[in-house]
Amino acid sequence: MNPEVDPLAQLRDIHLPEAIGMWPPAPGWWLLLAISIVLLAWLYINLRARRRASAYRRRAKALLTDYWLQLQASGDQKTYLEHLLVVLRRTALSFAPSAASLTGESWLVFLDNHSSNTEAKFQSELGQLLLTEPYRAEPEVSVSQLLELHQLVLQWVTNHQHRSVKDA
Repeated sequence: MNPEVDPLAQLRDIHLPEAIGMWPPAPGWWLLLAISIVLLAWLYINLRARRRASAYRRRAKALLTDYWLQLQASGDQKTYLEHLLVVLRRTALSFAPSAASLTGESWLVFLDNHSSNTEAKFQSELGQLLLTEPYRAEPEVSVSQLLELHQLVLQWVTNHQHRSVKDA
């Protein structure tokens, strides 16, 4: 072998491959992206449906707050009690159309049966005010009774249950 000609010197340097790029992603990443998009779409649709389904509750609570403020400003108990009945009836009709024909004690039983509270609050003396006082020329209701009645109706509007009377 000729010392002047070194065969190793004739070899070219090692060529490193190009760095692996981020694009295009592997099939697993595409699958993860597709699953994420479907999951986010499903979540959005469900949240939107829940929000729409509870819109009547938010509207009723806003009306109750407005009517309470009107009572504070005017002191007109009769109008306030009439408004309470209207809000209760509209809220009940939004999930139970059969409530349209209920009156008197059967109406109070319906309200208690659909209440999240296990006590029969509407069938008590406080609930009886809803049957008599709005129809008097001058309601005989104290401010504390009105506040308690307002809280009871607000709680019912917020937390009522959609169940049949048989389930209660």
